[in-house]
Amino acid sequence: MDPKSLFSLNDHLEMLSRHGDPLEVLERTVDFEYFRVWLGRRTWLWPWQQGRPSAV
Repeated sequence: MDPKSLFSLNDHLEMLSRHGDPLEVLERTVDFEYFRVWLGRRTWLWPWQQGRPSAV
């Protein structure tokens, strides 16, 4: 891939597609819309968002 070429990125992406781009395979096999609902609900918290444990 010649970085000076105007079309080098496009050519690189076309070459990946011809040889089986793993991201394209993932896109065809995984339903990412399923995760949109789960992430949109925000029913989960990262460990640092849960606050301090209560003192007993």
